[in-house]
Amino acid sequence: MKYRIEVQQVFGTTGVAFDTDAQWLELDVKPRGLAAAKVALKAAVDVWKTGAPHRLVAILDGTSVVVEVLSYQSPYAKLVADAKPPATTVEFCGETIKAEYAGKAFTFRVSFEEDTDSGEPWKECDGHGPVSDWVSRDKFPGEFVLNGGRHGSKRFYDYAEACRIARRDGWDAKPYNDGSQTKRQQAAKAALSDFNYLRGWCVGDWQYVGVVVTLLDDNGEETSVSGSLWGVEDQNDYHHTAALELAGELLAGYGSSWGLVSKETFDYLQTEAN
Repeated sequence: MKYRIEVQQVFGTTGVAFDTDAQWLELDVKPRGLAAAKVALKAAVDVWKTGAPHRLVAILDGTSVVVEVLSYQSPYAKLVADAKPPATTVEFCGETIKAEYAGKAFTFRVSFEEDTDSGEPWKECDGHGPVSDWVSRDKFPGEFVLNGGRHGSKRFYDYAEACRIARRDGWDAKPYNDGSQTKRQQAAKAALSDFNYLRGWCVGDWQYVGVVVTLLDDNGEETSVSGSLWGVEDQNDYHHTAALELAGELLAGYGSSWGLVSKETFDYLQTEAN
């Protein structure tokens, strides 16, 4: 059996996909044996570095069979192709987040700061029942007292109207309707849940905070690598979840946006390859 090395004829173009109908040029290489032929194929690809496909052809009794096709890959392209996103572990440890990414340990400091720019939740977000301004009057039928202020002033939650809105828009709340509740019961439950949620903010059971996550250096000092998210509720661990997500986003910048290029991480290799 004889072997020959061929290259697809490509003019001024690299990275062309293999085309079975393309014209192939035989190289002046006469390898003896399959092992030597594969070595010669790899050597030819590395020498030309054009990105054009090279192929190893075996000839037996006048019949040609393609044994293998190779194309040149730059070192970075090969690293990215072979690389896998590094496993990431992120967990809270008191006021810090401990993380491991690309085989390296990181520590982030976490702080939760009062968000003084966020207003009343029924003004910040849609999907709530009507709430009055501060008024000095008795409640109307269908209203609940949301909270009281100075000099007898109050805010009222229009529960009756909230039920109508909830029924119209399909609101639901825990325990979610599994078909055992009527639409009216579902709406009444959802409106009451909304009232309790808004009342919780009014009486200080929860507030909006800013979540700030900052990378610490080996001496425990803060670095310039930091991220923040504001307008986060500090109830039901929403703020802790936001902190973990911020830490994960910062970790994804290791080796690229941080400027720490001593360790070739998956994300850094992707940046270089592009």
